[in-house]
Amino acid sequence: MKKEKAFNHEDKEESLIAVLNRVEQKIDLQNILLKNVYDIKRAASYCNIAVTTLHKLKDNKKIKYSQPNGKGTMCFFKREDLDSYMLSNPIETSEDITNKIAESERRAADYVNLNPAKYMRGKK
Repeated sequence: MKKEKAFNHEDKEESLIAVLNRVEQKIDLQNILLKNVYDIKRAASYCNIAVTTLHKLKDNKKIKYSQPNGKGTMCFFKREDLDSYMLSNPIETSEDITNKIAESERRAADYVNLNPAKYMRGKK
């Protein structure tokens, strides 16, 4: 005979609460993505950084923001400015660097070829 598992209301309730929390987080994220302007809490969430980190960036003028009522009031961030900050200082691939070197060498050779008198003095 199979032994039936006892129905546990507490386990079901905890499981349901966990699912509801995940749904709530996804709805919050969707709401964030639908807006173009964020307060500091939502801007930090959008950038996946701490609010204190965003305050430091703002205070050090590393990221654009607006304060409609002047200093000491709420501040707001445009999504495009947050995106610009997050995508600043890109790290080039080694292929990009190799291509730049090759392009510089090609330009230097072209310049020398177009101005041979400048670089051929005293050489015969």
